Amino acid sequence: MSEQLSFDEITLKFFEIHGTEKTQQAAYDLITEEAPRFPEERLRSDNWRYCAAALLNKPDLALEIMQESLEAGYWMSEEYLRADEDLKSLQDLPAFNQLVEECDQKHQAAVSGAKPDLLALPLPAQADAPLPLLMALHGNTQNSPNSATFWESAVEQGWLTVLPQSSQVFFTDAYVWDDLDLGAKEIKEHYAELVE
Repeated sequence: MSEQLSFDEITLKFFEIHGTEKTQQAAYDLITEEAPRFPEERLRSDNWRYCAAALLNKPDLALEIMQESLEAGYWMSEEYLRADEDLKSLQDLPAFNQLVEECDQKHQAAVSGAKPDLLALPLPAQADAPLPLLMALHGNTQNSPNSATFWESAVEQGWLTVLPQSSQVFFTDAYVWDDLDLGAKEIKEHYAELVE
C-alpha cells in the first residue's frame, strides 16, 4: 500500500501538471480522486476541478462541478471567476454567467456582514510572567483558524500569539489584505485592544 499524500503534496503535484495539454487529464483525475479525503479543502479542490474540466474542453462538467460546489455553500468572487484564464472558455456561456451572478450575490452578502476577527492561541503552560506578543497575519485567501498550526511553535517558545483575520472577504471563508489601509487600521485596533 502506498503512502497517502498530504493536501500540500497533492497541491504541488496538481500544479506541476495542471495547464499543460498532455497532462491536464491527469491533473483533473488527481484532484478528483484525492479531494474526498480533504473535505475542509473543498472550496479549493472544487475550483481546481472545474478549472481543469474547462481546460479539457468539458464545459458541461465544469459547470456541473461549479453548481454542486455552490449548492454546498462554496463560492468564489466574481472578480476571480472573470479573471481566471482557466475559465476563459466558459465566459460567454449563459449557465456560467448565471453561476457567477449567484456567486456574486453570496459574495456581496458576505462582504456586508464581514468584520475583522482576532484568534488568540492558547497560552503556554508556564505563562506566569508577561509574554512577548506575536501578531501573525494569515495569507491571502486564507483565514486565521487555518493558519493557526503554523504558529503553534511560537506558543511553545513562550509567545502570546494572536492571529488577526481581515474583514476583506474574497471567497467562502477566505480573506485577503488587498486594501492595505483598511488592513493596517484593523491590525492597529486589535493591538490597542490587546494592550488594554
